[in-house]
Amino acid sequence: MSLRTGNSMLWQESSGYRQERHSWIAGRIRYPASARLLRAISGQAMDNEFKLDISLLSRLKLASIIEASTLALLVCIAVPLRHLWGWPTGVRAMGPVHGLAFLFYGWTLLQAAGAGLWQRRQTALLAASAFVPFAGFFASRHIQRRIEALPRESSAR
Repeated sequence: MSLRTGNSMLWQESSGYRQERHSWIAGRIRYPASARLLRAISGQAMDNEFKLDISLLSRLKLASIIEASTLALLVCIAVPLRHLWGWPTGVRAMGPVHGLAFLFYGWTLLQAAGAGLWQRRQTALLAASAFVPFAGFFASRHIQRRIEALPRESSAR
């Protein structure tokens, strides 16, 4: 037991409380790929994690398509309208829409990387695809191949 003081209050923490608190937190955190593999080898069911992986990758694919579409509209339609014909309304409308799509794609990519679904190199390539017009469509095809490969990976375990 440890005894701590703070703000004129006495706080006691027992090792049992610490153990319980950490087990509660661990129940809400996704394990990295190596830990999931160890759980699979030990015979624990992974159906929920498999469904979460597919759900997360499907969301990443959708975000990639939306981000690529808004970037293509912004670069190929709105920007030429602004600079060639002096009509800035297209950029004013598409700029924030693309910004939100970019943030959504970045957030879902970080979630997928944090869940251990992608290696660093693949994550970097997917992140770079957000800056190149039409590259997001190729990234979505790559993500779709990964979704299709998941059932084969889980059955091989």
